[in-house]
Amino acid sequence: MQLTLSLNLAELEAGQVVLEAELKNNGQESVELLPWNTPMEATLLGDLYRITHDAAVDAQALPYLGRMVKRAAPEVDDYVVLKAGEVLRNTQRLSEGYSFCANRAYRLEYIGVFVSRDNNVVPTRNNILNFTTGPSFPQC
Repeated sequence: MQLTLSLNLAELEAGQVVLEAELKNNGQESVELLPWNTPMEATLLGDLYRITHDAAVDAQALPYLGRMVKRAAPEVDDYVVLKAGEVLRNTQRLSEGYSFCANRAYRLEYIGVFVSRDNNVVPTRNNILNFTTGPSFPQC
């Protein structure tokens, strides 16, 4: 599996951090994945990312300030089937869970995992984003 993360630049200029995620099954077989607590979930409902104030790997992470939910065990309908070669796309408003300041450099990486229907972690490669906010964000 390959997870590619990018930012919506128009939203970034408007003072919002909106993540665009693309998950590709680059394997030979279909995979059933649980989208909960991943970039494939429609709404950000947990601390899924390590976001730091600068591009340094050892910088302190921003605290997650958004909603968190507790759920019952997933049912069959909660899983998404991703066929071999298929791509799944989604967006998440990271500004709903993290506080970003104007004119600051940030480093963002996904720190969660994808889980299959048989409760195994699905190996996934993903990229790290470095970005800078503009003057339309709050002054901190």
